[in-house]
Amino acid sequence: MPPASIRPQPSGLALSDRGVALIRRGEYEQAIPPIERALSMVAGSGQLVEAYASYNLAFARLELGRCENVDALLDRSEEIQGPRAEIDGLRSDARTTCG
Repeated sequence: MPPASIRPQPSGLALSDRGVALIRRGEYEQAIPPIERALSMVAGSGQLVEAYASYNLAFARLELGRCENVDALLDRSEEIQGPRAEIDGLRSDARTTCG
């Protein structure tokens, strides 16, 4: 058994899930770091976790009125999972919020 000080690092999926839980509680600012960390772990994988994390990061940023990379995040999410009404809706919200 490994020493107590050596703990396994959470996976990209676990971090993404943590961010989603925070989003559901309306804690958008707190949701951003775990989702960004998840994305750094899964970037370029083309897995659904990358698509969902990209979407959720865009969502959290927009809820806070932040526009940085929202379009690129939504583009990546759509590239992986295909067209989705949720992505189109958030893209429309981004145009309203970000100009």
